[in-house]
Amino acid sequence: MSATLSAAPARVKRKIREAALHRLRGGPRTRSQNAAFAALLRDLGALAAEVSASAAWGDVQLTRAVVDLQAKAAADRLEADDAVALGLGRRAWHAAPSGAWDALLVVGQRARWQYPEVGKRVAEVLLDARPGSAAAREVARDSRRRADKLSGRAWRERSRRRPTDGTLPRLLDALDGAAPEAGADDWFAVEEALRTGPGALVPAAVPVLRRSYVGDDHADTPFLVTLRAVLARGLTTGSDVAPLQEVLDTAATELGAARPGLPADGAAADGAEEDGARDGATPGAPIDVQTMSTAGLREYFAGRSVALVANSADLLDLELGPEIDAHDVVVRFNSFLLDAAHTGTRTHVHATIHLHDFNWDVPVDGRLVFGGAARPWAASLARHLRPGAQRWVGDESVRWPRRTLLDPETRERCPVPTTGFNTLLLLDYLDVSTRIDLYGFNFHTGAPLRRPDAMHLPVADAHDYDAEREWVARRTVDTAPGRISLR
Repeated sequence: MSATLSAAPARVKRKIREAALHRLRGGPRTRSQNAAFAALLRDLGALAAEVSASAAWGDVQLTRAVVDLQAKAAADRLEADDAVALGLGRRAWHAAPSGAWDALLVVGQRARWQYPEVGKRVAEVLLDARPGSAAAREVARDSRRRADKLSGRAWRERSRRRPTDGTLPRLLDALDGAAPEAGADDWFAVEEALRTGPGALVPAAVPVLRRSYVGDDHADTPFLVTLRAVLARGLTTGSDVAPLQEVLDTAATELGAARPGLPADGAAADGAEEDGARDGATPGAPIDVQTMSTAGLREYFAGRSVALVANSADLLDLELGPEIDAHDVVVRFNSFLLDAAHTGTRTHVHATIHLHDFNWDVPVDGRLVFGGAARPWAASLARHLRPGAQRWVGDESVRWPRRTLLDPETRERCPVPTTGFNTLLLLDYLDVSTRIDLYGFNFHTGAPLRRPDAMHLPVADAHDYDAEREWVARRTVDTAPGRISLR
């Protein structure tokens, strides 16, 4: 046979070799699946490296899931024969006894809410391997819905089907009057209008309402959500919102919104709540606890000295505990750790991002829970709040102070403020405290001081610490070792 093969023409030899190689290689479907998995694994590794510095719990969980997936994929290639089989496509990446498919499913479940496009791609690879998986279909469905939610595509399409000559558009046109058309930064214009007098809110808000009603690309939220926000701002600031009564009545008839009464003097009406489920509003968390708006917080902090204590190891070099505890209100953040001599022991307000699950069981007067997206924020409240651990919790009007309390330039520099900075923005806006002292605020130039189970969290690179430091510096009236005074 060998003599015959050696005497054969080169063309015949080549065909024989190609046939032998083809028999060694797997089918085209398996090779395609393995190539898609390898490309996805590479991109997931890059994403994990990018978000690994984030202190957000969702990013921490995603990073861990990707690392576990990488470990499973590497284990599948430890043996040379297995590596060759995977490389040639004779074995699929998800074939038993590999644990890669289950590990990739966890990655998809972790990514679908924060990174829906990643979730959709993960689901495609999962379903290509196991088309009948209900769990993979759930990841695909949730990722698709989340992507639509973030883009606003669903509510914009519904809004654009509304008649532009209906009752609501006519009412909004009648309210507009000579008010100037707001620019792209609508909500900042609304907040600025609040400074000019109680009657300025409605004219400034009408362009925002009109854009949300018709699903304009510049609108940030659906109409009922926007209407609710305008009413909340008006009622909590004593503005005249009575002109919106007819708009609200019509919305109740046409869109299914609740119909609270709006007193002409701007006082809060009992039961002022909007369902808004048909237009994308976020229902309140089913927690038996008092909620606190900006009006309630203004009363809580009025005439009181406030200490904001950062989670900084710099405080271990100073014995400021008694000085901190001497304040009327002590605010601590996220995964704080108490040390009587260095940080004090009193905690009146716990401020935290909604993704963290640290110190929610510590008894406090109130909890300020910050989050940029309304629905995950409400879900976190329902999941994390411990009954009886707080008398009040900040409501949606103080969910994301960065949204309405920063000028456009600073807002652009601070897309994701730290928890401490969000609290500072709120206190500065309320402007009722006799003294505001910051302890241990080094803007993450030193080591952290946290609970032991949170010490592994890295310093998040999503924050602009320089911008926050400059904001604080412009308002500083006094300094001492470990302390910055803003009042």
